[in-house]
Amino acid sequence: MSNPNPEHATKALNPSASEVQLSQIGLFRRDLLAQINEAQRELGSTAKYRSLPVIDARVQEVLQGKRILMVDDSREVLEHWSPLLITASLGSASCLLHESQDLKQLAAVIQKRNPEILLLDYSLNGGISGANLAKLLRAVMPQMLIVGFSSSQESNSKFIASGTIYTADKSREEEALSRIVTSFEYHLKAEEKRLGPSPLFLEIEEAFNRIYGHKSYEQILKLLCAHFKPEALSELGYSSHRDLEGTIDNLTHRTFTSNVGSPFRRVLSAIEIATVLYCGERDSEGIRSGYLRAGVEHPEGVNYLSTIASLLPEKIRSVIATGTMLRAQAGGESFGLLYGNSTQERHLITPEQFIRFDGVAGEDCLYISPQGKPLFYAKSELGDGAVFFDGVRLMVHPELTSCSHPPRFYTGHYILHSNQYVIANGFLFNCERASEEINGWSQAKFSAKGELTVSDRKFVAIGRFLPSQRTVERESGMTVLKYSEFASS
Repeated sequence: MSNPNPEHATKALNPSASEVQLSQIGLFRRDLLAQINEAQRELGSTAKYRSLPVIDARVQEVLQGKRILMVDDSREVLEHWSPLLITASLGSASCLLHESQDLKQLAAVIQKRNPEILLLDYSLNGGISGANLAKLLRAVMPQMLIVGFSSSQESNSKFIASGTIYTADKSREEEALSRIVTSFEYHLKAEEKRLGPSPLFLEIEEAFNRIYGHKSYEQILKLLCAHFKPEALSELGYSSHRDLEGTIDNLTHRTFTSNVGSPFRRVLSAIEIATVLYCGERDSEGIRSGYLRAGVEHPEGVNYLSTIASLLPEKIRSVIATGTMLRAQAGGESFGLLYGNSTQERHLITPEQFIRFDGVAGEDCLYISPQGKPLFYAKSELGDGAVFFDGVRLMVHPELTSCSHPPRFYTGHYILHSNQYVIANGFLFNCERASEEINGWSQAKFSAKGELTVSDRKFVAIGRFLPSQRTVERESGMTVLKYSEFASS
């Protein structure tokens, strides 16, 4: 087995390199360093690290908190990779040195560790093949991501031939970490397709189809056609009402991976198109582009999502009984219902989340991203500021005073405007007067390193919001969020 290039490895871990911002990683520097040095000691190394390796922000964004296990029969390779993986995962990574275990014994040890991501060498001790081990593990741990982790292209090709579709070259640190991130994201999408929609989604869908059936879809289509006359449709790029119906059907097939004939799923797709027609933008394929405004109220007062609320489980309906539906939205194989009352309390229901927000009131807005993730904005009780929620972070900051424009959705990221300040995937930017030039934002580019490019202007993040701490109430199943910690750059 070939080891990583020592020169390259030394450069990656050079103590003189700029360290990861400690406030950004959410752990004290000494805690991570202590974990790194303890891992080195367990591997038999006398090396003592005094600084953390530099990790790309996007890598850390995806891998933080993920249980990563690297299996190799080379002590030197594990000594090299351990600091990188511990820092990238914020302390959730570990290594397993293979010495004398046979195939089944090694598989049992890995099962007990129960990693989310397994980085597996090809040539292990005693002639054990990593590809054979991967086959055994896939049968008993189908939810785990296995990455063939060899420095030999031939070995990684053998991994692929044996059914391990994700591989990375461990001799190239930066490239390998990026491959792990990409592999994990693809794996999550595959898992979502394998597992299908959430139990709540399926429960509502079954009840909706049984009670309302295809009549509900016919009704929403009739309302759309009645509101948008042929001349209006022509201006929006549709040749006829039949063309509009075809777009809804195409969106249903493109969005949902199964049961595309379900009336409930066709209604969600129709609501998405309705939102685009009423107040959003569309591209040549009739799918949303840029941003969508919140709200799916028909001008004549018909709320297309009101029936969903009546189909919610009793334990959810009992919690929101004293509130009023403030916003409802659909899109991206998902929906969102926002409820509020007079006590500065809001509840958000999506197929995956039931969340309570405390200390928010007034000017509520709700959006659903093309990936089905909620974006929520409201006024905060903390002074005159605004509070934003992106599905992961509940964000408040003295400079965030309003939501001056609807969010824009791009591949892999979103952008929210609050006057001259902008949030992109949890990073905060001071964009001065650039935020007023809203037309220039359609091609804005965001880098996970914390850089935002608008036209020819580049901005560096002034800080980053960390994922919110959350508590789940046992009786209702509701999640209560704390405000995100803000880490200045």
